[in-house]
Amino acid sequence: MAYLNIRRVRLGRKLAKLRKHAGLSQVQVAEKFNGNQTTFARYERGERAPQRTMLRQLLELYDVPEEEREEVMTLYRLAERPSWWYPYRDLIRPEYAALIDLESDASEIRTYESLVPGLLQTPDYARQICQHGPQEIDSAEVERRLELRLVRQEILSSPDHPRLVALMDEGALRRVVGGPKVMREQIAHLMRVAEQARTTIQIVPYTVGATPGASGSFTLIDCEGTRVVYTDTIVGEMYLENRPEVKIASQAFERLLGFALSTNDSAALMRQYMEEYA
Repeated sequence: MAYLNIRRVRLGRKLAKLRKHAGLSQVQVAEKFNGNQTTFARYERGERAPQRTMLRQLLELYDVPEEEREEVMTLYRLAERPSWWYPYRDLIRPEYAALIDLESDASEIRTYESLVPGLLQTPDYARQICQHGPQEIDSAEVERRLELRLVRQEILSSPDHPRLVALMDEGALRRVVGGPKVMREQIAHLMRVAEQARTTIQIVPYTVGATPGASGSFTLIDCEGTRVVYTDTIVGEMYLENRPEVKIASQAFERLLGFALSTNDSAALMRQYMEEYA
């Protein structure tokens, strides 16, 4: 599967727009370069970026004005620039890397978790999660993974951060990760974040019984008109783009919203748990 690089998608859409404005088809462009139409289709879908020389030749063919060429070259530089997570590339799989890139450019993130979502974890809570993951790792790697997670959270610090809708099973509040003090600080953090604009946190209580969340945690990410699904399993992450899979996950999330407490009732339940950990 080709994992979505949203910056390449932007470049590809721009190239497709320029080609159409020039009145050319992909087949015609391929013929002019003695190439394969499939290759140019991949450029325009954002699956890969053309070489710089090829890009300049395309701009010449499309007769793109000089000022607009600079815009395209800026998109190209962004598409080819290593992401901020590059120093941690030895720690993460391509699926997780794709998730991070998409989060950075997302318009909305909707997630359902049985634990506190990674974007909302405090350092002490996140350290416990890293220490007790599916693989045994040493303390140095734990700290690097923690650092990666905390830098990832910085997307929520910007004024125009993605809209975040986080649903959590009540078990996320009940499961004592790191001890009562860690849990008290974690829940206090959730309550502070829930008061911020563009952020919604709701709890799916035990009392509702079975829900679509019984199948596991998942995240929906909307970015540049595209929706993808990300799930984290015991053997690794899965990143889904196929329309039927995305539709099923989207419907499951909508059903989970129906089981969740209101934002006010969720805040009250979080406050109750925080007092229990005092």
